[in-house]
Amino acid sequence: TTLSLPKSTVNKIAKKRQSERTFSDQALSEKELGQILSSFYAHNGLEHRAYPSAGASYALEIYCIANHVENHSGKILYYNPDLHAVSEIGIAPSWSDATDNIYVETVGVPQCILVMVLFGHRLSEKYLERGGRFGLIEVGAAIQQLSLQIAESKNLKGVAAGGLIDDYWLEQLNLSSEEAKVALGYLCGK
Repeated sequence: TTLSLPKSTVNKIAKKRQSERTFSDQALSEKELGQILSSFYAHNGLEHRAYPSAGASYALEIYCIANHVENHSGKILYYNPDLHAVSEIGIAPSWSDATDNIYVETVGVPQCILVMVLFGHRLSEKYLERGGRFGLIEVGAAIQQLSLQIAESKNLKGVAAGGLIDDYWLEQLNLSSEEAKVALGYLCGK
């Protein structure tokens, strides 16, 4: 016999998830940026988020290239998950330079590019060679959380970008390849 099972609310949201590479020229509001970044928010202090991390190490850090974001256009932002706040840490590269180092074709310019960076030493100190695997699990869980957040929105769209050129993006973020690895990018906007 076959038994049909009920579906959860998460299934309904996940069904709306899709990759979108077409972006309008309308700026993201700070509220919309906050909605996007809330996917990575530390709900009860730094050791509790909406996605898992081995030993609550949270080796993943989120940077935002704000191409067209209210009050932050043309800036590189660092997301602080404890405060649910951003800090301007640099000047964003031009879209023509950025697109040469992403390898995702788009129509229009995404309002922001999230650059997900792994700080592997947070995992390898405790988990040795398994730390890298745990880092990849964390990135996968975080991108799923972000994808569901975007899918739930009526106005926001995006696409994962695995082709970010590590050296270029680490240089833009003023990070060393010894301490950090670019794990994934996410182009998002309206």
